[in-house]
Amino acid sequence: MFQHLIERPLAIGVLAERLGVTQQAASKSVTDLERRGYLVRRPDPGDARARLVDLTDRGRGVVTAARRHRAAIEGEVIAALGAERVEAARLLPADVLTHLGADAPLRIRRAKPPR
Repeated sequence: MFQHLIERPLAIGVLAERLGVTQQAASKSVTDLERRGYLVRRPDPGDARARLVDLTDRGRGVVTAARRHRAAIEGEVIAALGAERVEAARLLPADVLTHLGADAPLRIRRAKPPR
């Protein structure tokens, strides 16, 4: 959910569509993350009846921390295995998905988790 809110606040319906879930499921997740202090619902400036979901400072902090952690792990793996091998390993799954014609959902971050 966080990745969809990084650029801008979104309505629950838009979030639900992007996540491939019902509006009820998206709303339930938003309520939980809001209770935990990661998200906030605000009035939509363009539509007084609508509300938008946005990341709080705490939510943005989680995104920043995750990016920093991922970069540290990548640096550790590059130091151990070499940049060429790490880059080849990163590209291989993308190449396989492109070859199979299954890359479009990943490029727009709408891939559904495995069942």
